[in-house]
Amino acid sequence: MNKVFEPGEMEIDIQSDPNRVIEIQEKVREFLDANRQRQEGIRQELLEKGAWALPGLINSTYVWMNRLEGDKNIQETLSSLMADLAKDNEAAENLLAKAGVLENPFDIPRSIAGLALVKLDWKPNPEMLRLAKKEIDRQKKLDNIPSVLDLYRILLRSGIESELSGALNECKHWIESSLSSAGPLLLILVQSYPNHVEKILTEIILAIQEDYKNHSIANMLVESLQPIPTEWLSKNILVRVSAKVLDECEPPRHTVIEYLWTGAVQDFKRLSPEIWAQQISKTGEEIQKISKKHTDDTAESLSRYWFEALAKTGESQPIIEAAFSDDEFWGAAAALQLCFGEEDRNPKVKAIFAQALKDLEVKNEWRYKSAVLRHKEISSKKKHKSDIKGPSKAGTLSKK
Repeated sequence: MNKVFEPGEMEIDIQSDPNRVIEIQEKVREFLDANRQRQEGIRQELLEKGAWALPGLINSTYVWMNRLEGDKNIQETLSSLMADLAKDNEAAENLLAKAGVLENPFDIPRSIAGLALVKLDWKPNPEMLRLAKKEIDRQKKLDNIPSVLDLYRILLRSGIESELSGALNECKHWIESSLSSAGPLLLILVQSYPNHVEKILTEIILAIQEDYKNHSIANMLVESLQPIPTEWLSKNILVRVSAKVLDECEPPRHTVIEYLWTGAVQDFKRLSPEIWAQQISKTGEEIQKISKKHTDDTAESLSRYWFEALAKTGESQPIIEAAFSDDEFWGAAAALQLCFGEEDRNPKVKAIFAQALKDLEVKNEWRYKSAVLRHKEISSKKKHKSDIKGPSKAGTLSKK
């Protein structure tokens, strides 16, 4: 009978009926203590109560917050339950946004509610946008980064282009401040503005141009984006972004671009193995094509990142074939990767590249010697490493 009359805008409230709220809190406590079979039974009981159970469920994430900390599976389960309770009920969705995120002072409960909104594919109305922007400004003054990040998840779900610039600048600022939250914000940006992915990636990567060797920043950003969407390769997005960025860099190198290629290749091969062989050929052809429109230095770096990514994914044959190709520039880039491959820790892989180099020395001695010389030049350069700190548990800025 609980679902016969679903609550409307004026009826559903985070305060709700205290007795009902306490009842739901106890159910959640029982859920946390139960085995998997009993948990499923409790979940069904809560679902039968419909949106009436939502205020109590949101409150329970406050009450049992310490027990939820560190348990990603339970957090995921509760966010799914929230989404199911609020589904097709605008009042419930707005309550989830307002009480669950906008007015929620606690990191874990707020992130659970925020994830539920993502699952619902919820879009904020003008009033929610106004409240979100106001609260973001307030939390920025408090240096409460986790809260600002969760609020951006609400604000940017609107996909309104006028909000993109401000969020982009915020992401750049967080990177400069060595905040690990910059990675999740970048992910929110590319997910909220799929038609502006090239712009977003290009601006963010160029913003750290002076710190282009920073492996920690590169790891943080790329790991946040993974799995890299397959269309970044299939639609040549990564090729175009890389060429634009490298053209602006002096020298044309960037660790974020390097790591993006490795992640994109690994994720594509894992997610779409049935078309991976075709994609290797298509991406290689596109890189050769676009390289002709850019400087030799840009083309060299782009080709090198591509072959390096292939090698790290265990794809030696496309590199070997390219090393013996008639295209001198393309062949030189592949031959250089053979030199790096010869240093692989895997004895089998190392032997494959070593034999390919021997064959290349016989068939094209000049290309072989050029690759060996270039390999020595690159290997002799010192690698610069720096650290990036994450935000403290208190949610304040964590700076270098």
